[in-house]
Amino acid sequence: MPGWKKRREQLLQEFETHIENETRDNIDRGMSPSEARQAALRTFGNVPLAIEQSREAVGGLWFERLGQDIRYAIRSLRGVPAYSAILVLTLALGLGCATTMLVIVESVLMRPVPLPHSDQLVNISLQEDTYGTHADAHALPYPLLDQLQRGNHSFSSIAGYNNTVHPVTAPDDTRISVVTEITPNLFQTLAVQPRLGRLIGPSDAKSPVVVVSEEFWRDRMHADTHVIGSSIHVASKPYTVIGVLPQAVRFPQAFSAPIVYLPISLDSSGSDTFKNDSASVLARLNPGVSRQQAQADIQSLIAHIATTQPDAAHPGTTQHLILRSYRDVVVGDLQKPLVALLGGVAVLLLIACANAANLQIGRAASRMPEMNVRAALGASFGRLIQQLVTESILVSLFSATLGGAIAYAVVQLVRRAYGQEFPRFDELSIHPVVLVGTALLAILV
Repeated sequence: MPGWKKRREQLLQEFETHIENETRDNIDRGMSPSEARQAALRTFGNVPLAIEQSREAVGGLWFERLGQDIRYAIRSLRGVPAYSAILVLTLALGLGCATTMLVIVESVLMRPVPLPHSDQLVNISLQEDTYGTHADAHALPYPLLDQLQRGNHSFSSIAGYNNTVHPVTAPDDTRISVVTEITPNLFQTLAVQPRLGRLIGPSDAKSPVVVVSEEFWRDRMHADTHVIGSSIHVASKPYTVIGVLPQAVRFPQAFSAPIVYLPISLDSSGSDTFKNDSASVLARLNPGVSRQQAQADIQSLIAHIATTQPDAAHPGTTQHLILRSYRDVVVGDLQKPLVALLGGVAVLLLIACANAANLQIGRAASRMPEMNVRAALGASFGRLIQQLVTESILVSLFSATLGGAIAYAVVQLVRRAYGQEFPRFDELSIHPVVLVGTALLAILV
């Protein structure tokens, strides 16, 4: 510190002035000049130590010592390159694996689904008990869906959808593509806006129109901004493109492939275009309504429907509705395997830490003569501990940086390899909170 250097010179001059005055007084008392000087020095004690204590009172000494410790730690580690490399790589591999799993768990299980107010979105499924057997728990009959849309008080919107695969003919060629049938209010339930054109609405219930995903627009329509009004064929039937979804909107979330959306149109038998008689159901809770309240409300409604309108349900069954968050539905059965893998990686990190601890214990034993010399020269026990802790934290931060780089590379590989295979793996990315967690973990280990 430039300011301290000037202050230190002033303190030295002041001490020297007082020592000279004391020396003259001692000479006046009859001492020889050399004896008077020695007596004056004994009176004022250890001048450098007094100046150092003055520095501590002024402040800033801790930062200077920290800088000294960091420089000394770097020189010390460079002096034993094999030990330093093995120690950093051991911790980096453990932290890299841990960071990778934290990224996957945070991205898949903890991060909200990228839809507006996604915490309000729930899946409504029908569980039916018939002589101890269970029917499909992911679809409601169309008549029951219609009654729920009309009579509920807990949801701002209830929509249905079905995922199928059919040949789709676009301007380039014909390919098998994901086709999602939706009730006209689905996009209203999702609360999304189009990138181009408009979305399917209530007036399109019987119209041969489609909305395409951003992936379909880029892959099959070559990102043509004049695509609105053009025609494509789905299962050999012509449809008019009326809109394109933005890139951030993916529905259903489990699919990252190009998707074509078309309105559900029921015939006289109650089946849709592709002969389905039921649909998966997505609903948006009213603000302030909990899932438990909505469960009770809709269960009473279905009991009333089963009594007054048995045609809306399968006869002879006892029906129960199950409400689950949309995120849980998207993730499906991935939660348990991912948590188990996270636990396995935690064990791997503990093993890496144990190996690193053994290396550091061996290193500490070889440095005992150095510590003894430094203690003999006046270094306090606290000062030596501060130096060792600084070196340990420096190694941890180096390892965390390398581990973060390893995690980034692995996450990109996992995203490319499994983004189309597992739900939400195409959304894998390193969030700043994971990096902060890795840094804290590195310091702790």
